[in-house]
Amino acid sequence: MSLFKFLRGEAASLLLSAAAVFGEKPLYLQAGGKISVVLLTACALPTYLLIRKAVSYAASFKTVGRRPLADVVYLCLFFVFLFVPMMKINKADRSQQENRMLAPFPALFENGTLNTKFGEGFNSWFSDRFALRRNLIHLHARLKTFDRYVSNNKAFTGRDGWQFTATETRQKKFKPAELDAVRQGIEKYKAFCRENKIKCYIEIVPRKIDFAKNQIFKVKSPDVALTVIDAVKDVFPIVFPYDEMQKADEKDFVYFKTDHHWTEWGAYAGYRALMREMAKDFPALVPVSEDDYDVFYTDNVRAEVERKFWKGQTCKQLNLPEKKCVDPATKYKNYTFKNEKDVTSVLYRDADKIFKYPKAKNKLKAMLIGNSFTENFASFFAYTFRETKKIRCNTPRNDELALSRFKDEILDFKPDVLVFLFESLYTEKLTTLKD
Repeated sequence: MSLFKFLRGEAASLLLSAAAVFGEKPLYLQAGGKISVVLLTACALPTYLLIRKAVSYAASFKTVGRRPLADVVYLCLFFVFLFVPMMKINKADRSQQENRMLAPFPALFENGTLNTKFGEGFNSWFSDRFALRRNLIHLHARLKTFDRYVSNNKAFTGRDGWQFTATETRQKKFKPAELDAVRQGIEKYKAFCRENKIKCYIEIVPRKIDFAKNQIFKVKSPDVALTVIDAVKDVFPIVFPYDEMQKADEKDFVYFKTDHHWTEWGAYAGYRALMREMAKDFPALVPVSEDDYDVFYTDNVRAEVERKFWKGQTCKQLNLPEKKCVDPATKYKNYTFKNEKDVTSVLYRDADKIFKYPKAKNKLKAMLIGNSFTENFASFFAYTFRETKKIRCNTPRNDELALSRFKDEILDFKPDVLVFLFESLYTEKLTTLKD
């Protein structure tokens, strides 16, 4: 057998072997997507055979010495294609497309000794940066168009595994009369807090669609919460942590792909924004920091009162199996309080909880009222005070922010701090504050 036939046969074997290897261990190219081995093989093999046939056809016209022209051309093309991935190496530190840091170039020597894992590090570095990688990702996504979108009357999928509830794309536009109602409600809230010597705050969480990468549509309308914030800014400043979450989003996901809630990392960004506002009233208040937690990553969603990991509420609404929603290449940042053993928490009604932390660095009592976005937020807020009472406002028996609904409980608990917290889609409930 000639060397040329041997190399040609080896190339085909290499392609099939790679497919077999990747079939057992998928090659992840991006957060939320992976190479389909069947699709890759189906495209690669016909391409290889087509090139081989074309070269063989050309060889029937001429030979070079004793070597068929087909072998000469094939061998040249084989080595040329080996160098194509090295033609333009991506030098960026971070991939905006995948929302993650790219692998750094490994050191050949570490601590004065040879780095025995240099090969693994180099492979990760090269796999993240080879030429035409972004084009390959886009091509792969287009070839999978038939599997890209899933929808029903409750939710739908966007690109790269991002899922949205039907309500997330619709925002209520406030009429002048409704903005007046919001203003009156907030003035009543402010007066109630002043009368009872309570420091009061409102935080509205920016919408998910502003942080989703490569979503199915481009959002042009501004967040409706900005209209409300602007309408009451001279009466009551509302915390809107958009800038803090944008900065946090550069490092990790602030929203889950398969759930409508913010991640614990996103909630931590919102918590720090509120703490900066509270520092104006409580200069000695010490917020919790990441050093107070054990940080870990998972590919599942955790965002509800029971603190369990699962595939996500939006995925459930789409009736998709877990394997369609849980992607090992997409990791979310989670926190476990190091002094958890010193905290007692009691679920006393529906999703309402009381937290007691005797070792807090202050003697303040806080009350947190809001919808399900309070759950991840409480992972930090509840460990900041001596005692915290968390009340879920969007329960089946009631779903409003009417101050009269919580008045007796607030006066009975006697908090030093009272916070209303919810996401942008819930902003319209501020019209009920005046009731």
